[in-house]
Amino acid sequence: MDHWLIVLHEGQERRFRLDRPSSLLGQATDCDVRLIDPTVSRRHARISRAGDDWLFEDLGSTNGSFVDGQRIEQARVAVGQPLRLGDVLARIEAAA
Repeated sequence: MDHWLIVLHEGQERRFRLDRPSSLLGQATDCDVRLIDPTVSRRHARISRAGDDWLFEDLGSTNGSFVDGQRIEQARVAVGQPLRLGDVLARIEAAA
């Protein structure tokens, strides 16, 4: 089943297909999911498939990565669980 990373930023919703075993998130041009926001680091976090769940890992970002409002270094996350990278909100959704 395909999955999407849904990003809510500056009042707009953007969708990124999660079609690789892992995706790099951040401001750098080589990131799979590029997020241009001053609170997002160049290489901020990584999302990887972990069975039926996902692994969300902070890569030493300045402003942190959060799951359900709690700052994390690494956490297993389920579809629909709220994520935050700096001030950018996100969640993983299954494709319909």
